[in-house]
Amino acid sequence: MVWGIPRSKGGIVICIPVRPILYILFLVAILAACSKPTEIATIPPPMATQVPATKTLPPPTDTPAMPTLTLEQSQTASSINEIPQAELEALVALYNSTGGKKSWLYWTDHTNWWVTNTPSNWYGLTVSDGHIISIKLSENQLTGTIPLETGNLNALESLDFNHNVISGDIPEEIASLTALEYLNLSGNELTGGVPTWLENLTALRELYLSENYLTGTIPLEIGNLTALRELYLSENQLTGTIPVEIGNLNALESLDFNNNDIGGDIPEEIASLTALEYLGLCCNQLTGGVPTWLENLTAIRELYLSLNQLGGSIPPGLGKLTALETLALGGNQLTGTIPPELGNLTALKLLSVEHNQLTGNIPSILSNLTSLEYLGLETNEFIGSIPSWIGNLTALRDLSLGANQLTGNIPIELGNLTALTTINLGDNQLTGNIPSELGNLPALEWLNLEGNQLSGSIPPELGNFATSIRFGLILNSNQLSGEIPQELGNLTNMYVLHIQGNPLLSGSIPLSFVNLTQLDGFYFFNTNLCEPPDPAYQSWKATVLDYQGTGVICP
Repeated sequence: MVWGIPRSKGGIVICIPVRPILYILFLVAILAACSKPTEIATIPPPMATQVPATKTLPPPTDTPAMPTLTLEQSQTASSINEIPQAELEALVALYNSTGGKKSWLYWTDHTNWWVTNTPSNWYGLTVSDGHIISIKLSENQLTGTIPLETGNLNALESLDFNHNVISGDIPEEIASLTALEYLNLSGNELTGGVPTWLENLTALRELYLSENYLTGTIPLEIGNLTALRELYLSENQLTGTIPVEIGNLNALESLDFNNNDIGGDIPEEIASLTALEYLGLCCNQLTGGVPTWLENLTAIRELYLSLNQLGGSIPPGLGKLTALETLALGGNQLTGTIPPELGNLTALKLLSVEHNQLTGNIPSILSNLTSLEYLGLETNEFIGSIPSWIGNLTALRDLSLGANQLTGNIPIELGNLTALTTINLGDNQLTGNIPSELGNLPALEWLNLEGNQLSGSIPPELGNFATSIRFGLILNSNQLSGEIPQELGNLTNMYVLHIQGNPLLSGSIPLSFVNLTQLDGFYFFNTNLCEPPDPAYQSWKATVLDYQGTGVICP
């Protein structure tokens, strides 16, 4: 099932990054430390991280105290005159506080740190006019906390620690970095709230705090950051409502609050953000309807409102958003029909309205959407037949029409959609034969026709699907008849085959099935099929993890 769930900059929404420590590297580091001991001073370990009640942080581990610089490194530091002493102290604190070189763990890359006396050639640093202006240590296995001394870096324009293992609150000392234009702390284990003092960073153009454990409400002070173009707070535990002050951010191009627990209506003040190209409010607790004022956001390209509690109808005015490429409204409580005005969205690549209460026929005006790659209409109350014009949407990769009240035959024109990877037509009231033309789809990975009233035999052409692609075939609970075509044994990468609940299927399971070495699930109970007694088949059967048959051995 695809909901039109968005990706967020600097990370993937809904996934909490896992950062394993390789056991082999661990042993190598221990051996190295034992064979070449170094005298170092220590500072106390960081304070325990506060764990939010609704999301569990990884359990604390007993780790060695973080070292300060070695004698050799201190000698290098004493010869550095490229940057001010206060900035050098900030680098020392950063290195120590985030585990630059523990006795058992290194940053992934710490090239030239404390090796040369010119920080301008240290990994991740940019120096200009005698000051550090950029720190980029993303995906570098930083641990611990952000040191307070970071506030010494008064000339800093860009700070990027995204996708590390940094914990604790975001220190208020960062508020003094008034030259900062780019701040990216996404993909860590930061706790506390979104700081109100961020309003001091008036030069900030891009702010990324996604994929952390931040709690509380979105501070209204964020509306003072009028230079902001990118604001990403997704995948946290934020609550409350969207502050109306967001409407002050007239330069904003991307607004991402996906995957939080934000409630209330979507504030109309967002209508003033006419530069907005990306609006992500998916996977919250938003109520009210899909706002009619969205039609004012004429620059918008991606709109994610899926998985909320929005009701009412789809506004026809969305058809004015001709730059729109993604329209994700699935998983709400929407009613009524698909407005024909959506046929104006000729740039649309993804249309997702699954899991609502929409009714009526699939409107023919959607045939204009020739750029469409994903059409998700499943789990609604659509009626009528599957339109043959869908066969003209040749860019389509995913067709999801399951769990509606669709009737009639499966159109043979679907065989023209050679880019298709997924077809879900299950749980409708479809009749007739399975079109042999479906065997023309070389990229198909999933074909679900379960729970209909399909009749006739299983076409041998279904054995033509690409053997290099993992494939699932779901044909259960129909009125299919005849024998299983031996050509299905050609699908050597098929991992699931469900044909149960077709009592008119008869004969022997083909011996060619012994070629299905990747098959994990094979269901054929409630049929008249039997198993061949051949030892090769019986040996193969033992390799299928989930095998549920009739229990009948062929004579």
